[in-house]
Amino acid sequence: LDDGEPAFLAIRGRFAYGWLAGETGVHRVKEGDGHAIARVRVAPWTDVREDIAIDEHKALKREGVFGGRVRSRLVAGGLVLQNARSLGENRDLVGELTGSWRLAPTSDEPIRRLEPKGPLVHDRRAGVTWTTKDALSPARFDELLRLRIDGA
Repeated sequence: LDDGEPAFLAIRGRFAYGWLAGETGVHRVKEGDGHAIARVRVAPWTDVREDIAIDEHKALKREGVFGGRVRSRLVAGGLVLQNARSLGENRDLVGELTGSWRLAPTSDEPIRRLEPKGPLVHDRRAGVTWTTKDALSPARFDELLRLRIDGA
């Protein structure tokens, strides 16, 4: 994907939306002089199927950045699908995803800042700043998620 193109990740499970809804906002990762910003949107899955006009579509036959075959790319209503599915499969998928995508609220509120070299984890909503070596460990992120859920 190019910089600024949206990506969509679907997570299924008990309370997935409730646990992740607080992640809506801006997440920043800083590594030396470089940085990356992700504007995260979270919405509940909806079974509403929408027919949407396809803005751009392209069949591909190459490897993705991290390996794996990329067979097609499709852009519809601001949503970009680029994966190992065929164009036909992605046309069906975009109809399934569009309802949830449109429900997802946007926010420019800063949520989290990560600096791996520091290390630093700063989460505004949970009210925590960690600077210890284990700040980026899975156990700390589990703790952070629990703090966010308990504080919601």
